[in-house]
Amino acid sequence: MMETIKQTGGKIMESLADYAELSVQIAALKTADKGAKITSGFFTVVILTIVFLFSLLLISIGAALLISFAMHHLWAGFFIVGAFYTLLGIVLIVLRQKLITKPLLNQIIPALVNIAEKAGETIEKAQDKIEDKLKLEKQPD
Repeated sequence: MMETIKQTGGKIMESLADYAELSVQIAALKTADKGAKITSGFFTVVILTIVFLFSLLLISIGAALLISFAMHHLWAGFFIVGAFYTLLGIVLIVLRQKLITKPLLNQIIPALVNIAEKAGETIEKAQDKIEDKLKLEKQPD
């Protein structure tokens, strides 16, 4: 009887150690996954922003020069392009909640929920393994 209790206690301690180790590994993997996604997303946004701004600058200069030649005044084209961007900026400020904030949140929140669901599934699998280890054969009395 005492030997059975010792074996059972040993198996429980071993299972608890395995559970703790798996919990630490899961936490590390979740952290690494979130960090990698955030970092890659950040660098993607930075690179695309640089390319977009450079393209926009060149197109704006071209449009300003085209308007300037059409109006026969160099300053007129740059003034019109500047006024267009000022108006665009005002519209974006007024509609920022609808055009920027909500669409970003609609993309970020499902990604975070997906990560949490994957972590929950991993934890459930680890718990099932531990429960399987803890299933002891009944000892004859």
